[in-house]
Amino acid sequence: MALDLPPLNALRLFEAAARRGSFKRAAQELNLTPGAISHGINSLEEWLGVELFDRSHKFVLTSAGDRYLLCVKGALSMIAKGTSEALAGDRDASDAAAAAVRLKIGLR
Repeated sequence: MALDLPPLNALRLFEAAARRGSFKRAAQELNLTPGAISHGINSLEEWLGVELFDRSHKFVLTSAGDRYLLCVKGALSMIAKGTSEALAGDRDASDAAAAAVRLKIGLR
């Protein structure tokens, strides 16, 4: 069963903009243009069918945006943690394989 998820990149843009407090600062962090951040967040809002930022006032999250940010931050943190663990596991497996090869070579 396929998961019904928004594009991961849009979630990254949303999290960065919310954390940095502006599209401009998020763009600087992610090496993108503010327009690219805005476009990505607009696409995410369309996908969700809800506004995440209140653009009529100062740059603030809507109540839906606040709630969604908590979930997105947690999910991105879990992905980062899982990635670190997977990479560490690959290094451990590579180190073990290399040690086994050295051991076999040393026994000959």
